[in-house]
Amino acid sequence: MLDAPFVPTTTQYRFYGAPQQVVILTPVPTSPRITRLTINGVPVQPGVLWAVDTSRYIEICVTAPDGVHMQQYTLHRTDV
Repeated sequence: MLDAPFVPTTTQYRFYGAPQQVVILTPVPTSPRITRLTINGVPVQPGVLWAVDTSRYIEICVTAPDGVHMQQYTLHRTDV
């Protein structure tokens, strides 16, 4: 689905989908020590399926163990 394999230091990705389509994501952090994980601003549990509307981009935000530092990943839809 992504245009490239996930790399933690890469923050921008493209995915292929149709407008008004819902995709199912299973967010799996590369570290078990994260303190918060959100998709489009909504807190989610790691490893749990999550339905996401693809009518716009998808933002995934991971908060570090210190509760302060965050990394945001943005997935931009490319129409199929």
